[in-house]
Amino acid sequence: AHPPRPGAPAVLLVHGFGAFGEQWRGQVRALTRAGYQVYAPTFPGYGRAEKPAVSYSAELWRDFLRDFVLQVVGRPVVVAGNSIGGYIGAMLAGTHPTLCSGLVLLNSAGQIEPGWAPPAAGAESEKARAPPPRLVIEGLSRGLFLFLERSIPYQLKRLYPGDPTNADEWLADEIYRAACDPGALGVFQSAFYLPRPKPLNWYVADQWGGPTLCLQGVLDPLNDARGRAASLKEACTNVELQLVEAGHCPHDEAPAAVNAALLAFLEGLSLDGPGTAPAAEALLAAG
Repeated sequence: AHPPRPGAPAVLLVHGFGAFGEQWRGQVRALTRAGYQVYAPTFPGYGRAEKPAVSYSAELWRDFLRDFVLQVVGRPVVVAGNSIGGYIGAMLAGTHPTLCSGLVLLNSAGQIEPGWAPPAAGAESEKARAPPPRLVIEGLSRGLFLFLERSIPYQLKRLYPGDPTNADEWLADEIYRAACDPGALGVFQSAFYLPRPKPLNWYVADQWGGPTLCLQGVLDPLNDARGRAASLKEACTNVELQLVEAGHCPHDEAPAAVNAALLAFLEGLSLDGPGTAPAAEALLAAG
């Protein structure tokens, strides 16, 4: 066992869509050995977590992280998230800044819209998008869900283009097992009912404004990862950018490079920076 180093922040690792906490397998041991307390929970609806029939949303998962920090960690965290986990982590930092002492985004989801401001209450752009008819959602989601289930090994190797070593049988089996759980399809279908999300840069710069590291896998096949990273840095003066030769999940594909960057960022955090209020004060402010 490696006891926590005095004064070292706690680290909260947040997985992406279709994944689970154990996908941070390359970080938990390395960060723990360096003296950090590390937490890698799994969102409700994913992995081996329960999948109740509720309305899944970014706000639900943000509130899950908030409650996890308050009830389990008990002090501010450096939150690091991949894909949709990066966006949810940015939401947590933006809406509950006293619970965070740093933010790390790894190929984060979320639109980048410089200059965006929230519309007035009740404005058309603030309302939820009208979803397609339920029968259409049912047919589309079942078809897409079936396709993804049958192509998990292929999709994983596509997402790990530089080094597919960790796109392994264990990861594919865990994702498939979770997809077979009762309620898994309902989690997938919830995406059709979500309102238009606020831009990532608004949470990162306008709401949070604290120390932020963007670790971007530039081989990501899902988007122009290099261009997105540059746009985020341009829109957010508080973002430090490091590019990684990896795909959509750089933490699992290139753990050595990601761990080195994470440790350097953690070491560089100022003890009197934002979000470092004593735990009791942070809990009262967030509660």
